Amino acid sequence: MSRHGKILRAPTRSRGFTLIEMLIVIAIIMVLAVIALTSQSSFNRSFLLANTAYDVALTIRGAQNYGVGGQTIGASSVGYGVDFQLASPRAFILFADSFPDVSGTPLCHPVKSGEPPPPNPAPGDCRYEAGSDVQAASYKIGNGISIQDFCVDVPSGATDNWECASGGTFAQLDIVFARPNATTYMAAGTSGGSWLYSENNPFRVVGQTITKACIKLTSSSGGLAVVEVNAAGEITATGNACI
Repeated sequence: MSRHGKILRAPTRSRGFTLIEMLIVIAIIMVLAVIALTSQSSFNRSFLLANTAYDVALTIRGAQNYGVGGQTIGASSVGYGVDFQLASPRAFILFADSFPDVSGTPLCHPVKSGEPPPPNPAPGDCRYEAGSDVQAASYKIGNGISIQDFCVDVPSGATDNWECASGGTFAQLDIVFARPNATTYMAAGTSGGSWLYSENNPFRVVGQTITKACIKLTSSSGGLAVVEVNAAGEITATGNACI
């Protein structure tokens, strides 16, 4: 007791963390770090997959610009397209549909009924033939992403009917654009085998008409992105299923 009659108390010391408390804090930090890293990894995977789908869509758009714009090889304006092969899931080709070279009536992209043929008809048969057509560029797909499958819609009446390469129907998909039409020429088949064509192609079999095509991209760490093209020339890369 002090001389003024007040009771003096010894100063208290602040208590530090116990070992158990420190372990709990460390465990919480580790859990939060794992959640953050997992979320970042999932975001990176989704971003890379979506970005690759956009790259594929932009390549198809480039073929559309070249083909409809009348890009020439030599003296002829030719159709341009993108070729996908089941045997090459990590690559695709931008090509000029220059083979076979024809004169007069175009081989696979004819003019409308009653209209005269263009003065310089585009050659080609609306599909890629290695060693004959001009390969404008070859694209490689990286980051563990590959083409899982590609499909075409051969509707029955008003009902969609998707046929895919994985089902053994075909092994090659070609999407071609050629002037003077702005529509899409699509062909799916096998070398030396049968082919399916879009409606505006005279080679098509009645009742077996492609109206849409889609390319499925997948990542080795999961996820699916789809690039879709329809007969009107619309190109999208925003979904994860053929619709």
